Amino acid sequence: MKLSSLTQLCYRRWRLLRYQFSPWLMLAIGSFNLLFSSGVKRTYHKIHCMKAMSRIDFVGVCKTIDDLLW
Repeated sequence: MKLSSLTQLCYRRWRLLRYQFSPWLMLAIGSFNLLFSSGVKRTYHKIHCMKAMSRIDFVGVCKTIDDLLW
C-alpha cells in the first residue's frame, strides 16, 4: 500500500470519527458551560445543547447498547 493511499485512508477515518463524536463533544462542552453561565449566555448554551441533542441518533445508541447487553 502506498503512503499516499494510507494517508488518505487515515484522513477519511479521522473525518468519520470526528463527524460521529462532534455532537457528543458539543453536548458535553455545552452542558459544562451551562453550569457556569447566566443571562443571555445561558440561553445561548441551552440552544447549543438542544442542537447537539437533535444531531445525536439516540435510537442507534439504544440499539448498540441493546446488542452489547444481550
